[in-house]
Amino acid sequence: ELATGIATSKVSGPGYNGEKIVVDALTDFSYGVGAADDMSLRKALALADILPGENTVEFAPSLFASGAQTLTLQDKSGGSVYQGALVLGSLVTLVGPGADLLSISGNDQSRVLHTKSTAVATVRDLSIVHGRVTGGNRGAGILNDGNLTLDSDSLENNVALNYGGGIYSSTGNLYISN
Repeated sequence: ELATGIATSKVSGPGYNGEKIVVDALTDFSYGVGAADDMSLRKALALADILPGENTVEFAPSLFASGAQTLTLQDKSGGSVYQGALVLGSLVTLVGPGADLLSISGNDQSRVLHTKSTAVATVRDLSIVHGRVTGGNRGAGILNDGNLTLDSDSLENNVALNYGGGIYSSTGNLYISN
């Protein structure tokens, strides 16, 4: 087990460098919440930030056996740093099952993704929906401060009262395909 308390058994493969981290729970929880062996997307991205090298986060196919799913993020009203936007902060590729099969929703209460300045990230085959920021905040669906590639993603119904309802790229580089 890693010092952070995340079970290493959830990382497939022989080592930690360049491994796949498999999300097997579509609920939004972080450390110490949920079953000890469940891997949420929030936990997987935090794990990718501390493991060396490039890491890939993907979703267990069994999550979509009954069809399209929505992962709804917790809002920050509880004050926890583990709520609100999902953070991409390292060399990571986030691979969804297809934009038609998985939507990640800010529930009209928070930003969905924040790419930190330290990130070199790719997000592929996901829908980013119902992100919302108020006041002078920008980037309801995605706030990009790093290097971000979007490939075959969908951004819908994201609202910023200032700029960047879908995406706001401030200091980083943004590449979009398909």
